[in-house]
Amino acid sequence: MRAQASHRQPSIDLLRAIAITLMVVVHFVENLSGQMGQTAGAPLASTPLWMLPSGFAAPIFTFLSGTSYRIWVVAQVRAGKDADSIHKESLRRGLFLFGLGFVFNVFVWLPEDLFNWDVLTLIGTGILVLTLFRHAPDGVLLMAALLMAILAKPMQDAAGYQEYWTNGYFDPDLTLTEVTLGWLVTGYFPLFPWLAYPLAGYALGPTLFGPAGKAKPWLGFTTGLGLLFFGTIMLIAGNGTGLAAWTMFPPTPAYITCTMGCVLVGGSCAQAALARWPWLWEWIGGWIEPLSRHSLSIYLLHHLAHIWPLWAYGAWNGPEITSYWQLAMSPSASFGLSCCFMVGVTLLFRWVDRKHLPSMETLMRWICE
Repeated sequence: MRAQASHRQPSIDLLRAIAITLMVVVHFVENLSGQMGQTAGAPLASTPLWMLPSGFAAPIFTFLSGTSYRIWVVAQVRAGKDADSIHKESLRRGLFLFGLGFVFNVFVWLPEDLFNWDVLTLIGTGILVLTLFRHAPDGVLLMAALLMAILAKPMQDAAGYQEYWTNGYFDPDLTLTEVTLGWLVTGYFPLFPWLAYPLAGYALGPTLFGPAGKAKPWLGFTTGLGLLFFGTIMLIAGNGTGLAAWTMFPPTPAYITCTMGCVLVGGSCAQAALARWPWLWEWIGGWIEPLSRHSLSIYLLHHLAHIWPLWAYGAWNGPEITSYWQLAMSPSASFGLSCCFMVGVTLLFRWVDRKHLPSMETLMRWICE
């Protein structure tokens, strides 16, 4: 979700562009080469440079989905739309993203991955939840986000999280119970704890990215530093295991605390820097803004660009379609390929904007508005 162009926030555009770039790099290297990011107990020096930021893209992306939704709502109110129209359009946007997540699972991955509960279904659910509770006090939403983060670990244990994962991948049976559990707690991006990010993004948006005189980036910065300090203590005290392990699947309390802290620190720094030195955006904004504006399109396109050829090559040369999954090339080659892709899509969507051509974001507005 994003605001109309006239209501764009450069700092949000910068963070979202960073998030989508990290996603592209990590997905290319992981899916084509089978090299994961920093794992619990592994020495930092042993992790390649391009994999160090793995695990940070999704928190930034989902946090900003809540922030951007709030900016969009404020813009609709100022434009004179009535509450009923805003409510209906919000529901359509949430349902669009939720449904797109299922289409993505089938046509990018495989039909058996229909209910793997990826990031698009999470963001769609987040928009639907915020539609219903957007008038709730920010403190209530922050408390709900905190509870979702705290309750995630005991819910994972109660559900038997690892029983639904095979060789590091979510693999449930297609039963109502397991599908529902996947959506709530055991899938790739379940509501517990991942819904905490869009809820926090909606509640903290005005503090981090509000207009001059109302925003308090220093508050977000100090809060973020506190979370980072606490999360680091958890990692050190826990020796990288159990409750304090650094893992994204499942997201542990240490992971949630550190990534939320990074989002707050990064958002605060971006807002403060671009407010103090607006000439920076004049230098980079023309290259950054297309990546942010078309982040949904890029998210879909980068999967098509490397997953479909992988499946096609496997179907042609291997005993099965997934024969070359994580075995296609070296990590350095896949990293280089991801860089080429990012250069290509940056040029592509600058051209799309100049020519006013449609994109996935255009389709969403056409259907939902």
